[in-house]
Amino acid sequence: MKPEDLSRIIDKIYAASLNSHSWEEVSLEIQKSIGGHSVNFVIEELDLNKFRYVFSNGATESDVAFYLDHIVQDDELTALLEKLPIGKAFLSQNFLPLRQLERVSAYDRFYRHIGQTYFNAANFYRYQNVRAFISIARSHRDIPFSPCDQQNLQLVIPHLSRALMINNTLEDQQITIDALGSSFEHLPFAFLTLDEHGNVIICNIRARQFITSLKQLRSNYLIRLPSSNATQRLHMLIDSTLHGSNSVRRGSVTFLYQGERYVAHCFPWCERFNHINWLDNRTRCIIFIASAAYLSGSHLHWQEAFGFSQAESNIANGLICGKSAKDLAEQLFVSESTVRFHVKNILKKTETKSQIAAVSLMLKSLMIALR
Repeated sequence: MKPEDLSRIIDKIYAASLNSHSWEEVSLEIQKSIGGHSVNFVIEELDLNKFRYVFSNGATESDVAFYLDHIVQDDELTALLEKLPIGKAFLSQNFLPLRQLERVSAYDRFYRHIGQTYFNAANFYRYQNVRAFISIARSHRDIPFSPCDQQNLQLVIPHLSRALMINNTLEDQQITIDALGSSFEHLPFAFLTLDEHGNVIICNIRARQFITSLKQLRSNYLIRLPSSNATQRLHMLIDSTLHGSNSVRRGSVTFLYQGERYVAHCFPWCERFNHINWLDNRTRCIIFIASAAYLSGSHLHWQEAFGFSQAESNIANGLICGKSAKDLAEQLFVSESTVRFHVKNILKKTETKSQIAAVSLMLKSLMIALR
């Protein structure tokens, strides 16, 4: 194979890793470079005897349906794929010469009729119950494949393997992101995630009322609360979260909306505060917006979740509603030092190092309980 031809095929292989519809073009290019009657490119789920993806210019849809119904469970030819190392190209004629092949049931019932006798093939991917292979086929009237043909196929096999691994990884991540995005629609409060530039990544339907299409004065963030003071305060929190400023210490903003007291919480999204990165990798900030009356847990909930006392449960509900130590002291008729004592106990019991991290963890527990 000429270097320029190999380079062109490799480029198309990695392009297909980003667009699985391009496997057909890749297969045809490989067939053209090696020479064959037809080509088969298959990604199959072995435990289900099902093709996740199949392209063959030598078999019709009805041929494929017949194969799945009558041949796949007892195919001596594809059985060769399991006997040879993954990623190793092979020539079927070296294992099943023509006279022996003619006694193989799968060949007699299927492959002979679609004009596929000699195969230059490789099992290039195997993960759990998923297998992917490519085979270039020639009929019994064609010249069998040569060792040079086998070597040419071998040149592209490692790239096919890597490209499919990339493709599957991207698909799995997209499925996870889509599933998470859908699950956020069931939350009874507004939820948003932002990237490092403050752009919205995920925004559930309850949060859309707080999104504006126009950038706020002196701000790059498109989130707008009912009052300009609350909006400015939230934008300062976002800026502090994304850029590490210490000018704003409290991670919440309270405001009135439709006659109710609401609270907006703004948290950094990083490994230090979270055990598992279960959002999009671009996420750097998460925002919750909900009625202050709604964001409260019962003493039983806090006791079961973190072992809080009754006093600590009262403080926890106040922190989630964005209240300061002074606010809580006035509300609960205790001193600010008593409030700070309970906050320290809350940090200890939630195993967090900051009030923001503790509130983030407590909100997560409420999210699970409320759903």
